[in-house]
Amino acid sequence: MNRRREDDAPHGRLFPPDPRQAVDDELSFHIEERAAELEREGMDAAAAGAEARRRFGAVEAVRAQCLELSQQGRVKAHRRDRWLGVVSDLRTAARSLRRDWRYSVTVVVALALGLGGVWAIGGLVYEVLVRPLPFADPQRLVIVWQNDRATGTRREPASYPDYLDLAERSRTLEALAAYSTAEANFGFAGGEPRRVQIARTSHEMLRVLGREPLRGRAFSAEEASPAGASVALLSERFWNELWDGDVGVLGETVRIDEQPAEVIGVVPADLEIPGRDVDIWLPLQADETSAPRYRHGTSIVARLAPDVPLAAAQEEASAIHRALEQEYPQTNQDRGAFVEPVVDVLRGEVRPTLLTLMAAGCLVLVLVCANVGNLLLLRMRRLAAELDLRTALGATRGRLGLRFAAESAMLMALAGVLGWVVAMLSRRAVLGLSEVPELGSLALLTHDAGGLATWRLAAVGLLCLVGVVFALLPWARLRSNSALAALHGSRVRGGERRRARPLRRLLVATQIGLALPLVCGAAALSYSLDKLRALDPGFDASAVVRMSYSLPNARYPRDFASFPHWAEVNDFNRRLLEQVRALPGVEAAGLTSHHPLESGFTNSFLVVGRAADDPVHSLGEIRLRMVSPGYFETNRTRLLSGRWFDERDTVEQPAVALLGEVAAQRLFPEGDAIGQRIAFWGIERTVVGVVADERVDGLDADAPFAMYVNLLQAPQTGSVTLMVRAETGAGGERSELEAAVALVTPVREIVRRLDPSLALYDVATMSGTVARSLAQRRLALVLFGAFSLLALVLAAMGIYTVLSAMARERRQELGVRLALGASPRRLLTEVVSRGLRLGVAGVLLGALLSFALLRSLDTLLYQVEPLDPRLLGGAILAVLALTVAASWIPARRAAGTDPARTLTVE
Repeated sequence: MNRRREDDAPHGRLFPPDPRQAVDDELSFHIEERAAELEREGMDAAAAGAEARRRFGAVEAVRAQCLELSQQGRVKAHRRDRWLGVVSDLRTAARSLRRDWRYSVTVVVALALGLGGVWAIGGLVYEVLVRPLPFADPQRLVIVWQNDRATGTRREPASYPDYLDLAERSRTLEALAAYSTAEANFGFAGGEPRRVQIARTSHEMLRVLGREPLRGRAFSAEEASPAGASVALLSERFWNELWDGDVGVLGETVRIDEQPAEVIGVVPADLEIPGRDVDIWLPLQADETSAPRYRHGTSIVARLAPDVPLAAAQEEASAIHRALEQEYPQTNQDRGAFVEPVVDVLRGEVRPTLLTLMAAGCLVLVLVCANVGNLLLLRMRRLAAELDLRTALGATRGRLGLRFAAESAMLMALAGVLGWVVAMLSRRAVLGLSEVPELGSLALLTHDAGGLATWRLAAVGLLCLVGVVFALLPWARLRSNSALAALHGSRVRGGERRRARPLRRLLVATQIGLALPLVCGAAALSYSLDKLRALDPGFDASAVVRMSYSLPNARYPRDFASFPHWAEVNDFNRRLLEQVRALPGVEAAGLTSHHPLESGFTNSFLVVGRAADDPVHSLGEIRLRMVSPGYFETNRTRLLSGRWFDERDTVEQPAVALLGEVAAQRLFPEGDAIGQRIAFWGIERTVVGVVADERVDGLDADAPFAMYVNLLQAPQTGSVTLMVRAETGAGGERSELEAAVALVTPVREIVRRLDPSLALYDVATMSGTVARSLAQRRLALVLFGAFSLLALVLAAMGIYTVLSAMARERRQELGVRLALGASPRRLLTEVVSRGLRLGVAGVLLGALLSFALLRSLDTLLYQVEPLDPRLLGGAILAVLALTVAASWIPARRAAGTDPARTLTVE
């Protein structure tokens, strides 16, 4: 039987007895009991003690075993108590949050929206800007462009001979590869014809990119020569789509623009030509004869030599191009080099938009945290009496802190789950609505499991950081003199409230300040988008559908030696236009080499009758577009003078041209453009008309320096786009869209009857094309608008909660003042003015943030300054109006205080 010492009780759990002393006492007790028993049997005391110790055995061994068992029991008890404490804290936290459910719901929803927005935008930022490119040492990959000093362009392809010279003379570039991209008709045994994206590359391409084929082999140097065999590599995506990953396709023959090619390999799905999603890779079988120096259609990708900086490669490329300019002045005059990292080519265009949106999302998250912090301070004030009483009854700051940590963990868990749902939905909405190519073509991290794990860890880390902050804030606010507060009641808590008020007001002012740049940015983006939509693009996009096709050179020869006598091409184009125009519901139809908003190509020119050194010949290259009769009528482009192309302009008649308004003014400022002759490609063309300019590089681009030639007098060597305008009634925009789309099927049937091997591709309405040209701006506007709306709601909530708390805290004072004769109107004005002062303080902070942050919106705005005084002033007025509106309800409540009831309570 155990003997309990009398002095064990006072120690309790805070001061447990020494386990070694307890074991020694227990062992001594057993030995003493046995010795006493032996004494009763007749042994003397000394002999009884010795015999008792002998019978007990090895005391030290038993002592060690008892200490070990005691330690194990203490560890188990500690673990049990700890988990019981955690469970108790969670239960207490759950009851507390359920009791204060309005606070809980508000915090969870606010944090979910803030975290979800940051996670969604942050995920896109990671995938587009941070995720490593699928190349070996991508930081060493560069694109070597040519620039034209005469026109000011910086990114133009080179000629194939220029590529050969650069590859031979460069020492800073370890390896170079040439490529060109195009579209082609594709067919294979048992499959329907379709349009595919092809890339013709030199045999060094995969070595430069640092990758190997997934199946099969790469091109050999012999296959990339002009006399090489016709072979092809398939992209993994295309291979899976058509052959479901069947390796038996290796060695099969496919047809590309009616030419056979043997499939020799498959390249990985994540490996793409920089800036292109390629279906089929073909060898670039070119030389200086087939690709002359004046033809600029060869892009160059290169790998920097180890430890060579970009500036050194740029300097060397510029020096090589200066030498080429001296050696070949007729083709290389004013042409320099521009070396650009591949990462900037792939990510540079969308980087400002995503970083700006990420900054906006972070502003919203900070605003959410400020709002939740304000709610937390108010809740601490409501729980002050309870916490004081718990402290007076013996609860420590650590124990109370564990309770708030449990509450924070539960709220963060709920907010994290809901925030992840918000992030996924927001991500889908962004990708669905934006139509930004850099976002729409994302692989969604399917090729980067490590990157996906990294981003998820970052998201969880952000959630934990927010949770820790909101767990520590209440713990830091716990008073060391809470027992005194419990005894003295409201007098001590009143001082605590007064000390907390400045912090709450600072948080509210911060919320207002963070909301202002978001509102101002959304207003600027909206105003800019409205200006672009109101802009005259030079064509009417309503009820127009476009579709492209390409006539294979094997059956529709286009030999420059016989130019312009291409009977087969012109015959197909004429028959197609005749049959399409005869369709019911067609108002007009025309053909073009490049549809509106598609940049096309440029070419040098000569005004006949003027000297070679005439100033007009220093204006740079002119943008060319080949169009058929009916094209301008289809687009409803205005004719400013002269006439349209018509059926009189055949290949047997003198070549004619139309000038855009800008080109006519720059070439013939006297206004005598009609009848003038312009020569290029060795052919003189007579100007027969001047038309309004069409925007070709986007609605925000300047009107182009452009000229139009008759497609029937100069058949296009690449793809041709058919433009069809549908007849519409008074049904509005929806009926126009439906009428245009309804024409696609009958036009497709006409093309199939004329040539069953042709495939229509790139089918779209022009209204959709215009909308896609504004996609990046629309994406920024939608997200900025959503962020600004959320920010305004949270700011209004912050103002409302602070002023409501102030009115409750001062209800005795307000009751006394009303009893002494103060008017309710005066109290209402006083409370509203307090809210307005918070608004003014927040606006001052927001103005500073706006100046610092909104400069990044400049690339997304059209003829609008990010900090336009009118927009900034309107945003300030809107925020202040919201402040007054949010202050009104607490002010009315304060002014309606019942003096009799208040004084009775007091």
